[in-house]
Amino acid sequence: MSFNETVIPCIRTRKRRLVPPEKRKKASFSCDRCKLRKIACQRRAPSQRCDGCERAGTECETTIKRKKKVKGPIENIGLHYKCLLALIQFSFPEIDVNNIDALIDLGERNGVVMPSRYGGKDDKTLTDLSLLITSGRVPPSSRASSIDSRESQPEAKLEESDDLAGDVSSAPTELPPFSPEKSSPLPFSSPLVHQDLVVTDHHGNKHMVGPSGSAALFDSSLKTLQSMFNLDIFNSPSLQHAFRGNSVISSNNEPINLKELTFLHHQNFPYLEDISFEEGNYLTECFFSNVHPRNPCFVRRIFNLDYEKFWNSVRSKSPDKYLSHHTICCIYMVWLLGRLFNPANIPSVDESVATRYLNVVKLCLSDITLTPTLDGIRTLMLLAIYMENTTKRECSYVLTALAARQAVTLGFNREAVVTQNPDVMRVEESKRVWWTIFTMEVLTSCQMGRSSTIRISDVNVSYPLYYDVVNSSEFPSAYRAVLDLSRNMYDILKYRQVVNRNEDLLSKENLERAVLLDRQLSCTMSKVDPALLNLSMISDYKIHLLMRFHYYRISLILPTFLRVAQAPQCWANPELQTLVSSCLSSCIASANVAQASCTSNILNGTVHADIFFTFHAVMGLIVGFCLLSDSEVSKIMRVGVEIEELEHAIDKVRQLALKDNSSYSGTSHKLSKFIDALICGYEYIKTQRHHRNTYGSVEPCSGAHGTVSDMFAATKTKVKVEEDMFDQTFDEYFIRPGRGELSDSHPPYEGNAPFGDIGFGFPGQERFISDGVIPNEF
Repeated sequence: MSFNETVIPCIRTRKRRLVPPEKRKKASFSCDRCKLRKIACQRRAPSQRCDGCERAGTECETTIKRKKKVKGPIENIGLHYKCLLALIQFSFPEIDVNNIDALIDLGERNGVVMPSRYGGKDDKTLTDLSLLITSGRVPPSSRASSIDSRESQPEAKLEESDDLAGDVSSAPTELPPFSPEKSSPLPFSSPLVHQDLVVTDHHGNKHMVGPSGSAALFDSSLKTLQSMFNLDIFNSPSLQHAFRGNSVISSNNEPINLKELTFLHHQNFPYLEDISFEEGNYLTECFFSNVHPRNPCFVRRIFNLDYEKFWNSVRSKSPDKYLSHHTICCIYMVWLLGRLFNPANIPSVDESVATRYLNVVKLCLSDITLTPTLDGIRTLMLLAIYMENTTKRECSYVLTALAARQAVTLGFNREAVVTQNPDVMRVEESKRVWWTIFTMEVLTSCQMGRSSTIRISDVNVSYPLYYDVVNSSEFPSAYRAVLDLSRNMYDILKYRQVVNRNEDLLSKENLERAVLLDRQLSCTMSKVDPALLNLSMISDYKIHLLMRFHYYRISLILPTFLRVAQAPQCWANPELQTLVSSCLSSCIASANVAQASCTSNILNGTVHADIFFTFHAVMGLIVGFCLLSDSEVSKIMRVGVEIEELEHAIDKVRQLALKDNSSYSGTSHKLSKFIDALICGYEYIKTQRHHRNTYGSVEPCSGAHGTVSDMFAATKTKVKVEEDMFDQTFDEYFIRPGRGELSDSHPPYEGNAPFGDIGFGFPGQERFISDGVIPNEF
């Protein structure tokens, strides 16, 4: 071969081997019988029956299609996924790679569409994949059980369902896996019918509250007491007026009086000069010092630029064309919330002045609603906070949901959109606005018992830095913990959807989901710096963090707790006892935090939600006291909480005297009345029990049962007579000075106290304003 010759290799193409029929040992397509038995299908000729069917005397048919051979791109899938887990563990050392929830949350935060957390159609795929990763093969027991099930039911077919009631939760290793079938109730449970509560406010407007909403929980609490003590609480209009919450849930807004619109003809509208420069500065500082740390939606340096432009325009009496109405309304809402936090410090800025500025915001609301802007979204958020604290909670819910939709239209929920702005402060501002909306929307949805309007799968924006909100190095980590808890609360709202559709709180799957979500909340708090949980150096952001955690925990478990109180047959269930223990522990902790906050003069229910959180804790404490005070219950339920601890926590809240605090107004003032009414009922129970133990037995009302029922038998109670010799009803007991203080010098009163006459927290003329909900409507 010469040097210049080129050798061309012979490339042989692979041809399919064709075997003549007379030489073929196996059939080209096996018959159905041989395929099912996985044996060779031997034939003497292609047209004849196979040897197996010939010996069995059955027909030889081929209807099952040939299984396709699919070669995957991965040679060793087990080793491949172990390498991926090692890379994830190296890249994200704070993530537990063995926790499926942590991996799903990591993917969702980075904008990855992850498999369903509750399984559903992906459950079988995830199960097979986990077995393949951990062992590389199916365990013999699983294989044997699957083969037995196939042999016993060869015709069975699995059906997939998208129903939320049939979804499956991915539990941690310490919990058993959920069954993909529909939830079945425990043997001891009875079906629970969830009903939406229809609330009618003073103006005739109706509002639907979900079965887990605050008003519905209040309603359920009193129904639970009614069930425990055989009471008739529906014959009292004042009691209906209290527990249906129509003083808090409202969306009515009076039309603006034409006499108040004289400023419309002013050439500098919407600029107003009713608040001076010094007063505006004071209200602004009050807002940023007290209100803004709970709802951080500003970067102070950016706000100061717009604030300076505003006052330059006021002094020159010429509107700034670069200062929009949205920005001006945002400044006005800052002032209004600053005044709402502490209304007594500036007497010149009275209610009439505040109303004029609020009317300007209302007039610009149509433009704000139809034109999404950053300042417009902020105005909606601040107006929602204002409405929530002035007994217009339904308006707050609507405004918060609208702000969330507008934020989505501007892309504040997407990291790529937010980071396009080269200004770092503007990026920080957009992130603050989004995450403040998220926490507000989750909280208002929880209050109203409704689903969230936000899709968490569409959110991948990172947390802000919060570097200038509070002059403390602890605040950023504290507020980021609040955001993590809000994400847990979002999962709880999803869980509520499943519970509401499944209509059984005590089913095995729903109990396991509740335990899992409770552990997730505890896991989030376990990652918080222990210094933030220490109240020896108290601060507002510590109070906020602790109150949020305990409220979310109570709102998760309290519906189940109320159901347990009505189902004596389930008291011995260990999972229910675990949930009840967690709920009571959070209620006690909330009372301790409220006392510490009030002692340090931090508690301000006018703008903050601390009174609202305390209200839920008191509901749990009262029902827990009534439940554990029964000797039969205390013998069965082992919750790790003594009844003396509950009494001590209730006494702490009672000593706060929330309804007598002159700084509370609006929603907080109404809720403080509800708290006082619940505590009054608790004291009334203790009074009757004290008399029974001291002066003899109590004659119970007809139909009452158990020892606890006797404590509430108020129809024919004979007690020691005081000097004035009057019959004391519950209303008289409610307004009596020093009630609840039992001693030798102040013995209990005597009198007949029919429970139907109870004025539940509403003395005097306010009690019979409205009958609340129309009968048989909720």
